[in-house]
Amino acid sequence: RDLVLVSEPSSSLSPSSSSSPNSNNNDNNNNNAIANFEELSAALERVALSLGLGARPALLTPSTTLASAARTAARSKVVIGKTGPALAALVPLLAPGTGVVELVPPNWEWEGSHLLIRNLTRGLFGRGAGEGRGGGKGVLYSSWRPGELPSCPSPFRALLYASPLDERRFGRWSASECAADRECSEATARGFLRVDVSAVVDEVALLAGALLSCENNDFDDSASERQG
Repeated sequence: RDLVLVSEPSSSLSPSSSSSPNSNNNDNNNNNAIANFEELSAALERVALSLGLGARPALLTPSTTLASAARTAARSKVVIGKTGPALAALVPLLAPGTGVVELVPPNWEWEGSHLLIRNLTRGLFGRGAGEGRGGGKGVLYSSWRPGELPSCPSPFRALLYASPLDERRFGRWSASECAADRECSEATARGFLRVDVSAVVDEVALLAGALLSCENNDFDDSASERQG
């Protein structure tokens, strides 16, 4: 089973010159919804190796077939991806004993939309599913979301808007303002998310480690039952 980083093309038509993922010193060359996708992918490969797992990207688009998505889910131990339709489509296909780390954009709260993926995991396989890094037979959920960072001459920008218009209209909106406005949330969804790679990798490692520990405990319990 693998750590699977979901690759989803941004819904934007063309990034603005001021906020394009190809500026701001990051490595997105494929119009991916995660601006620093390649950097994150490389870091996940290293942590997967340390855990004895594989790591790979999985491209999911509106044309991806159900059979293809099911094959991706079947090979997954932990799925990592930006909030969006690709992640939402993959989660219900996951098997018990797997995990999800959702990468949530800032200002993404319109009508509870930021709770969709979490609620999907809670609805799978009954009581075992849900948040946390403990045991259980469901799909475990965790998330990363950029926090508030102090301003400085070159502030870290987690959300890179897809167009100059989106940037001008919503670039200075707070989370509470955006939560009450559908257009602001849509602009957030169109944007490119630049993640804190170290923080995301730490979250993935903790969740994957907990899932592997549960597997080992299940094996020990089964062996004890057979010996008894």
